[in-house]
Amino acid sequence: MAEILFVTTEADDFAGSASSTTNAAYIDTSYVTTGISAPTTFNNNAPIQFSHTPASNTGTYWCHYRWRQNSGANYSGADGIFQTFVDGSGNIIANIDYLNGLAAAQVVGDTTVTGAYTSLGNNVVKALDVSINMAATNIVVNFYVNGTIVSTATAANTGAKTGCATTIWANNFTGNVTGTMDISEVIITSDIGTLGMRLAELKPQSDGTHTEWTGSYTSLADLDDGTLVTTDTAGLQQSWNPPAYAGAGTSIWGVVVKSKLQTTSTSPSTAKALIRSGATDYLEPGTITPVQGVIANYFSTFETNPATAAVWTTTEIDTVEYGIRSIV
Repeated sequence: MAEILFVTTEADDFAGSASSTTNAAYIDTSYVTTGISAPTTFNNNAPIQFSHTPASNTGTYWCHYRWRQNSGANYSGADGIFQTFVDGSGNIIANIDYLNGLAAAQVVGDTTVTGAYTSLGNNVVKALDVSINMAATNIVVNFYVNGTIVSTATAANTGAKTGCATTIWANNFTGNVTGTMDISEVIITSDIGTLGMRLAELKPQSDGTHTEWTGSYTSLADLDDGTLVTTDTAGLQQSWNPPAYAGAGTSIWGVVVKSKLQTTSTSPSTAKALIRSGATDYLEPGTITPVQGVIANYFSTFETNPATAAVWTTTEIDTVEYGIRSIV
């Protein structure tokens, strides 16, 4: 099934040594307000990573992000692993490998096969995409820089490895590699090509029409898991107004409502994301079932505007509200 699996531009979504950056030299502030900074290491493994709904076992996983390396990554002695992709059973299915300061697609199937190496350079923000196709008896890994394929690798998969479930920036090098790596606008999908995609972040700016939960938009806008909006009652809604959309272009693939939720022993056990468009509330078709006592990310996609059944326009994005409804 074609779906968005994960989107983020926040360090808190990563396990490992991730920190936030607001440096406009590293992120496009017309789309996002923060990015993720992580160390690149010499003979030391300091990964940043997150797990997500597994990609299709018979389709294509896509990973998109904007990236900048501030020093060392094109040093001629830099070898190691830049990025790793792991299936739901903990098996590595692919890497972005480094050799002599150059990067390449690497598939780990029945054998390990590495594609052509290319320079990524330093201090230049680039759009990077990785696709991993599992549709046949082979695994095919493609690596793209600024929308152009630069490396590909194919290996047999008779061992039945499955779709990617954990995305890791390993940043584990030998050689004189120092400094930080900065990424932003991370988009993970199953069977949705990410080439040319951008992620526009619309954090809550004010309370919307529905204020039935306890707490306000300020508890969400600070990105602190310790400040929340809460309810112990089923059937209540809370909505928020976003800031004006400032991204370039007018082609909007869809709206993803990201909810960070947990349940308690006294709260409703399920929820639905909602969009309020044209003065009408629309609930997502699926249902979110959070884990009791565990805060986790959930992603609900509205590919079209439910009020019009047509693709979103920038004007609609500016007037819509986003929110959540407790169910049972």
